[in-house]
Amino acid sequence: MGQHASHEVIPFKSFVNQRMAFYQVGLPLLISFIISIIIGVLILIQYTDSNKTFVESIAPHVSSLLETQDRPEIQRFIKSVSTKQGTPIEVISNNEVIASSLDPSRIGESFTGKPQKLPLLELYRNEGRFISFADVRRVNGPQTMNAKIGIYLNTAPIIYVTLGISMSAFLFSFFIINWIISKVVKESQRSLAHLNELENAIRKIQNDFNEKDIPSFQIQELENIRHAFLDTQSKLQESNDKIAKSKARDMATYAYKNLIHDLHVPVSALRNHLKILSHERANEETRRNAMNRIVDLAEQVLKQVKSAKSNLGFEITLTKTDLIESVKKATDSAYTSSLNESSVEVKTKFPIEQLLKAHDPILLSRALGNLITNAIEAAKTQVQIDLETQNNEVSIKVSDDGNGMNQEDVSLHLQGRGKSTKSERMGIGLASANHIIRSHGGKIIYQKSPLGGACFEIKLQEESV
Repeated sequence: MGQHASHEVIPFKSFVNQRMAFYQVGLPLLISFIISIIIGVLILIQYTDSNKTFVESIAPHVSSLLETQDRPEIQRFIKSVSTKQGTPIEVISNNEVIASSLDPSRIGESFTGKPQKLPLLELYRNEGRFISFADVRRVNGPQTMNAKIGIYLNTAPIIYVTLGISMSAFLFSFFIINWIISKVVKESQRSLAHLNELENAIRKIQNDFNEKDIPSFQIQELENIRHAFLDTQSKLQESNDKIAKSKARDMATYAYKNLIHDLHVPVSALRNHLKILSHERANEETRRNAMNRIVDLAEQVLKQVKSAKSNLGFEITLTKTDLIESVKKATDSAYTSSLNESSVEVKTKFPIEQLLKAHDPILLSRALGNLITNAIEAAKTQVQIDLETQNNEVSIKVSDDGNGMNQEDVSLHLQGRGKSTKSERMGIGLASANHIIRSHGGKIIYQKSPLGGACFEIKLQEESV
């Protein structure tokens, strides 16, 4: 018996979904987050470059104003361009604020703080604000004026724009990546859809297997499995054939032993009557009775041998097929052959599922057909046929509501030594059925039928069926 799996067995689709859960959710989230961060940084760089380019563009004019020492004009100009740009601007000369649109009260004061440059950006952080610097210079002007223009980042709109674009990029990236991965998963599942075909074909080994039922595959791994299965199935079939032939020989030997056992009583009686016939003290009447009895016994022995020969003369071929189907065929055949002679109702009770057992369908159907035919002939109105499995045995019961039989008569009929009150068929039929069932390693048991008549039960060991 196979061991139960220690883990949960799930369909391949669910297995792939479990394995790809991170790649379908976690990985898209991670990639989308990284993309949104990169886009946010790019936006910040864009704003920084834009501000720096702007102050560099106004630096020559500020330089000219500084050369004339016209600070009021510098303040007016800075305030004007700051309002237009929408961001605060300051002009610092020798660390002194000489113009400011951030706070006019800062004019004349020292530029406080120690700006810290941010990595990868031309941007500084000073007193909680972000600022970019550009040197104040112009073409053909003084080379060193020790002055610079500082432009502050207006963080509120930048944050709104950055968050909006980053969030849009995040969602777009997430759904696109997730869609791509989902398509990859579906394609991988679709590419292995042939696994179901392979599974169904493998399961057919229990029934009528045909190599053509398994198509070839484009996927190398599936094709390897197909070849491995076909090779295994071929070797298994060869092994089953060898086992079946060996078991058939063993069963035939067993049946012959039983035949010899059945012949022991009549042969012993025949020997005793021959002694009486040749005994010097036997009178004429005794010898005449002995002669008549010798003739009867010889006919019985001949009948037994002929019955056994008709059944054991065929080679038993054990095939693992549906036993229920064999019983149904035997029932239908017996009922059809007796339909014109009897109005007996034949009822059956079989398991719902298949009962795959190794047996010879032809011989077993013949034996069962004999029992059913006898039951229909003996029944008054009803015959019941039951098939069930119990305690490693298969039981097939044929019951009728006729007059029944004596146990002693049944034993004689099963051995082929009984005399039928209706026809030769009865005597030979039971013996023939008995030989066939014995050749299958089973036995026939007679008992009183629940319907009031006879009940013949065929008992077969599961391992021998």
